[in-house]
Amino acid sequence: MKLDRWRHLASVALVSVLAACTTSPPSAAPEASGQAGAPTSAPVASAAPASASASAASAAPTSAASLTPVGPLGGGPLLVYQVDGLLGDNAKTESVFTLDLGTGEQTKIGSVRRIADDFCCPEAVRWSTDRSRAFLWAGKYRGSVDLVARSVTRAPNRITLFNHDPSHKGDRLAWADGVTGTAETIVIGDLKGHELDRLALPAGAWGSTVAWSPDDKNLAVTTLRPIAVAMAGPGGDIFCCSIDHGVGANHLLIVPVDGSPIRDLLDDATAVVQDEAQPFPTPPPGEKSVSPRKTARYFGAPMWSPDGRTILLTRSVCEATWSYHHHPACHGSLSLVDTDSGAQTTLMDGIGVSGADWSPDGRKVAFISGSEGKDRLFVVDRDGHNLRAVTYAMGPISDRALVDWSPDGTWLAFWQWNAEGPEGRDRFDVWAIPLINGGVPRLVAEHATAAW
Repeated sequence: MKLDRWRHLASVALVSVLAACTTSPPSAAPEASGQAGAPTSAPVASAAPASASASAASAAPTSAASLTPVGPLGGGPLLVYQVDGLLGDNAKTESVFTLDLGTGEQTKIGSVRRIADDFCCPEAVRWSTDRSRAFLWAGKYRGSVDLVARSVTRAPNRITLFNHDPSHKGDRLAWADGVTGTAETIVIGDLKGHELDRLALPAGAWGSTVAWSPDDKNLAVTTLRPIAVAMAGPGGDIFCCSIDHGVGANHLLIVPVDGSPIRDLLDDATAVVQDEAQPFPTPPPGEKSVSPRKTARYFGAPMWSPDGRTILLTRSVCEATWSYHHHPACHGSLSLVDTDSGAQTTLMDGIGVSGADWSPDGRKVAFISGSEGKDRLFVVDRDGHNLRAVTYAMGPISDRALVDWSPDGTWLAFWQWNAEGPEGRDRFDVWAIPLINGGVPRLVAEHATAAW
């Protein structure tokens, strides 16, 4: 379990994109293929009446894969980040353009040149609050888009880490630096990667993920801190070139940018200690125990509510296993955490969640959930009521799936897995669905990601 946590944190942003490395040229009305099935189980809304989850489970959302999307959409201009060319792993550039979903008008902004060590496939787009700038990820931070000058600037070579987060003002980046000392620090830098400030994290912190508050005054940080190195015991594997940090508990921290004291909102130390007290699982008859692992727990990237008073937090728990090569069953939860008191409200439990996102007014949460690749896009009120399945969604679960609301809260953009890409290769396509008047999902862009 020790370095498995590091392996997870270092690779979680790549899980979805490394498998999807091909594309087709953009098309106004392509035929989508691959019939989708209904998920085998629906999320359980912890705070909602029993009828809410039952309603979602019995719903029959439209299979986006069975549609031929045509015509203008609506919801306002969408910024699209897309691979150029037929095969993503052979593509030389990635394009950025705005797409007006009301008129269908497309405006090219620029492109990013891909080089040999780049990771495949557009993964995420983030706007600044004033919508003058946007930021791109494809496995790692790729660069920024100046919407005023209509230009795309590739991330400088000095920016090499994965978990960068741009300020909402769009003038700074924050990232975790573990190069020196006994704990990571949070670096505040400009868009060229030059260090402006450095904030110390508590002793032993590592594997940190950073998120700016809406007012850019605080950072929410999920990190691991060691409980006791002596608890590490046998069976933990050491990921190449990394450090054995011992057994760690997940923590959610609030780190003021002005250097004020850090607040530790919550952790799962008690559960981790209980996990470590359990023996390794016994292998089935005829099987040999190889690099057994204890139960592993992860916090997803924190997501602030629009008013900055609540953090949306996903958690995953993967069961202990008798062999590293035997993939354990995993489940998770979706919780709200009060940023003042640390009080928690569980929205969903016992589920796999990806791509959770707040509605613009902070009253609802959208997320993708499902099992065995049969996933759905759900919407639920922030109090856990009115859970409903909107449509068939992404496919393979990932922590970094696309779910994004339009500014007026009437549309959702999401990923759909296309398992029948060119030459049998797979990819993610961007779709959008209106949330009023029984909307039908429409294809927006192939082998791409996007944001309103």
